[in-house]
Amino acid sequence: VLVNVIAQLLTENDDSNFSIDSIKMQLENAVDQRFLESLDEGYQFSHDKIQAVFQFLMEKEEQEQIHLVIGRTLLSSPNENSKYQAAVHLNRAWNILKYEDKITYSNSLNCHIELAMINLEASKYCEERSAFSDSISFLQKGLELLDD
Repeated sequence: VLVNVIAQLLTENDDSNFSIDSIKMQLENAVDQRFLESLDEGYQFSHDKIQAVFQFLMEKEEQEQIHLVIGRTLLSSPNENSKYQAAVHLNRAWNILKYEDKITYSNSLNCHIELAMINLEASKYCEERSAFSDSISFLQKGLELLDD
């Protein structure tokens, strides 16, 4: 079920053919089968082991592409937690992003600078929640991006 959802996300090149209803139906099917849990802001795996198996079955490039799609989607959310999660996913998709000009198509910044700024916001989010180790990790990633 999840593989079908991801496959559809990865193979859709024309937004006019994108079937949101089909994806929602497949996600709800995964919830019914208890692979996923439905949350207010989206979905999550119901158990770490399910997520691990799912990731094991996928190629690294597919995983990175999924992280890219999720990260870009989360960036459009006004929710602070979504912005933090976007940074996590976009950092995991860096091997794809580094060859692109931009992360969001509405931004004129190049990819390195844009992701560095996203990491700065994630760092602030972590600091506000006293997650200082995570905050430092996001700052370090941002600095690495600016060095490239």
